Amino acid sequence: MNFAEVQSVVQRSMVNGRDLLEYSDALSPWSQPVMFLSDDLPEELSRFSPPESKGRRLNTNIDASELAIPSLLRRLNGERTDPVHWADFGGGFGIAQREYRHDFGSQQDVQTTNITLTVHSPEIELRRMRPHWGDAKYRKVRELLCDEYAPRFLREDIETVNLAQPADLITSVQCLQYTLNPLLAIVNMYRNLKPGGIMAMMCEKGLSSTMHYPDSTEDLVSDFTSALTQAQIPYMYSHFQKNQYGTLTIVKAPCTSLKQIAQVIPDFGDPFKMERRHTMYRRPKKGGPVTVIAA
Repeated sequence: MNFAEVQSVVQRSMVNGRDLLEYSDALSPWSQPVMFLSDDLPEELSRFSPPESKGRRLNTNIDASELAIPSLLRRLNGERTDPVHWADFGGGFGIAQREYRHDFGSQQDVQTTNITLTVHSPEIELRRMRPHWGDAKYRKVRELLCDEYAPRFLREDIETVNLAQPADLITSVQCLQYTLNPLLAIVNMYRNLKPGGIMAMMCEKGLSSTMHYPDSTEDLVSDFTSALTQAQIPYMYSHFQKNQYGTLTIVKAPCTSLKQIAQVIPDFGDPFKMERRHTMYRRPKKGGPVTVIAA
């Protein structure tokens, strides 16, 4: 099995059934940022507190329009006449995007794209997840699984997909740790952003556990954010819940791109297992894991 085949197996086996509230919670840095460089990071992704219990996810008193994702899309929309483009990298069945179109489709013109290799049948997955979701979310998801609310699906690898139209907002929730080259996935997200666009991602165990050098679990992420700092690219990195989760938000600086320098140390393990939590990279002899290229 070659690299591409392993990658396909790993991404194909993950299912993302998170709704709009769960996305907004996941992408909000609940603790103080560990590292940041910006006076202009989106307020919409920094003003929320962590849910005190799972009951928050079914709280009907929450105003959906004030959640992070709808607020952010409203800000990006501004006075534009063309639609805002929201691309979700590793979005599974696109539940969050479907819910957005259901709740706000008549108010805001937003184009939604979902990049995923998931091949599970929605009906099969609904039956499997019903005990975990509960009846309320199960009924909501069933209502959303129709063509009217569906995003445009691209069955492609998030590390290499090339969007026909760059995105204003890119999200990725708990997908990076299931890629074989998460650094390349981040570089590719940045490439697919419009100037001034925002990419927000969350991964389990935090970025430093997802990608690191053999001799250090901290240096690679630190070197990566240092490259952003030197290039004056706004970003925020934080982790929470005793480092169980980490968020990274980047705002694309005009006329810039990222290039991966650090190379993966191949270690496929068993691609049929979901416990893919880290990728190791060779430490570059000079410089950091990425370089910023000025166009």
